[in-house]
Amino acid sequence: MPGVYKHTQIGYLTLSFIGVAILVTGTTMFSSPHIIGVVVLVVLIVVAVLFASLTIEIRDGAVRAAFGPGLIHKTVPLGDIERCETLRYPWYYGWGIRFTPQGVLYNVSGLQAVKLVLKSGHAVLLGTDEPEKLCSAIRGALYQ
Repeated sequence: MPGVYKHTQIGYLTLSFIGVAILVTGTTMFSSPHIIGVVVLVVLIVVAVLFASLTIEIRDGAVRAAFGPGLIHKTVPLGDIERCETLRYPWYYGWGIRFTPQGVLYNVSGLQAVKLVLKSGHAVLLGTDEPEKLCSAIRGALYQ
């Protein structure tokens, strides 16, 4: 099946926080260089690269959510999905990969998601800034 949906959301707020942390760490290192500062800088840069964006796509019979370059991702076969619904989650669920009472959440920004209710009874929440469009595309792919 050709790709029916693809959207990338950038986590601008997350990148801003990490950017500030990089600047503070870098500035501190200029005054007193230390190996711990180098390690912190490297970790912050790696986290920024890995979690800067979330790309969700529907293709090859699956919904795939991939952070940054795709090293960290979640793939859900369409055949495992019972239904999808849009939802707004509370701010304290946070960003990244989070275990919530409603299921595992994958997101980089905002408070909106698409909830994939799986036939197993589990749920996967995909954070997105276009939940209606994503849910509509998933429903369309489910009933093809």
